[in-house]
Amino acid sequence: MNILIIHTAFIGDIVLSTALISKAKEKYPDSDIYYLTTPLGKEILENNPKIKEIIVYDKRGKDKGFGAFISFVRKIRKLRIDVCLTPHRYLRSSILSLLSGANIRVGYDIASLSFVYNKKIKYDKTKHEVEKLLSFVDDSPKRFELEMYPSEKDKIKIDTKLKNLSENKKIILIAPGSKWFTKNGQRNILKL
Repeated sequence: MNILIIHTAFIGDIVLSTALISKAKEKYPDSDIYYLTTPLGKEILENNPKIKEIIVYDKRGKDKGFGAFISFVRKIRKLRIDVCLTPHRYLRSSILSLLSGANIRVGYDIASLSFVYNKKIKYDKTKHEVEKLLSFVDDSPKRFELEMYPSEKDKIKIDTKLKNLSENKKIILIAPGSKWFTKNGQRNILKL
């Protein structure tokens, strides 16, 4: 079975979706998982052994425009996708899901063009994002951890930085940036 996950949202959303990848692979161990995401999303997902192929959709670059979109859809259809999981709720992702050729298309009930999905997942605002994502496969209560697979180059880079720190000191990481104004702490970080 070929499973396509479409998620072209921001970095944090992609990281949260790693639990969905793990759950899909556990439930369908013989499946091939393809993941359609942005160039930045690819960087997050690289080296994940559960993903057969990361398909980069550069919606603001080389895949911009109608002709490029049609070529991109042809590329997806060649994969012969059986199941398409689309947690990204926006118009373009719904269209890609519909045109993927998948017989089973799963998306949120509040997604743009939600009628293209033949299995709709209730978007429950009371649930954590990971719980919502896991419901794309089933509603079992089993927890799945978020997973990242840094390259050897990345590991060496981090090890080098950490080596220069005292073992007795605690480390605090702050990531104040975001494209969303409501999540952006750059102004407030200067006050600290």
